[in-house]
Amino acid sequence: MQKEKQFEIIESHLKDNYYNLDDLKQKMVQRDLLSFAKKNREFFVAKVQEMQPNKNTILTEIYDILSQEPEIWVDLIISEFNRIKNLAETAKKREQKIISEPLTALTFFANQNFNGIEKLKATIMSGLSSKSESVVKVSLDLVADIYYSNKSKHSDCKLAIERLQNSRSAEIRELAKEVLNEATFESIQYTWANQSFYAGAIFGVGLIAIFYAYFVDLFDNSFIPFGYIAGVFLAGSLPLGLIHLPLFKKHYKKTYNSLSVAVGYGLIAVFLFVFLNFNFPQSEPKTEVFEISEKGQFSRGTSTNRNAEPRVWIDFVRENRIERMTFAGNKREKVQNSNFIKLETATGLFGFDVIKQRELTEQ
Repeated sequence: MQKEKQFEIIESHLKDNYYNLDDLKQKMVQRDLLSFAKKNREFFVAKVQEMQPNKNTILTEIYDILSQEPEIWVDLIISEFNRIKNLAETAKKREQKIISEPLTALTFFANQNFNGIEKLKATIMSGLSSKSESVVKVSLDLVADIYYSNKSKHSDCKLAIERLQNSRSAEIRELAKEVLNEATFESIQYTWANQSFYAGAIFGVGLIAIFYAYFVDLFDNSFIPFGYIAGVFLAGSLPLGLIHLPLFKKHYKKTYNSLSVAVGYGLIAVFLFVFLNFNFPQSEPKTEVFEISEKGQFSRGTSTNRNAEPRVWIDFVRENRIERMTFAGNKREKVQNSNFIKLETATGLFGFDVIKQRELTEQ
């Protein structure tokens, strides 16, 4: 009963977006699973073998974690490969891809050199002759993983892949040609750590760029309608997000890295758009004066700095549009005593006006 309860807890953590957890929480889940599996090996193996490879399966996560101790768990992985291969071969064609998908996680084993890799290689290579085309595709990727991990040792893998270039299936023929193209294959052969670092770095750079633009008032000093900002964000995020999606999904079914990359590139695109438009004006500055229509202030401070002077804002009408401009809290008195805003503007690189100087005046 206690074993059941412990396993249910671990299972719940794996089902709760395991790949979206931060590194510390992931390591805790990994430690708990490996510790439990070794102490209760027979019980754990039985539980894994009861799991069905469907849309809600956690087999991918389990195989991933077990790959940290490949020599201990290679026999279970071999058994699992054969089990899932048999299930896929007897399933309806439209279900075979979903059933065979957990096998993609065996890349974590295939990329390592350990005692037992030859047994695993022989098992995976048997999948190249499977009755299920989905199993053949997964096996082809895994055989390529093994080959590129040590070409001289696993030259037989290359021969097996070359034979599939004559497959009756056009998709398998193309995939065999693709994985034998070393430059193409190695360019998309990311490890999980590299994927996470790359996605996190792009997302982080995007956030930093936007925060920088905010703190130096690039947005406040640019007359760019929100619709254009949103359009630039989508133009930067959607194409690059879609390009990265198949690369990140080649061996990992989770897609949040692709989302992080898409958002990151979208933010970077917005920053470059505003930055270049502001810093490369295409006209001589001109002076404009507008009457202030409304004034106000934001809430006091932030959650980390409640004593900060709240920023103040003014509204004015320019070209039939209500524009808002903000000032530091120490300008509150000046804002309260002013009725007009005097601006020195120029046309930016992309045709949107920018503010080079601004001055609050009483009249």
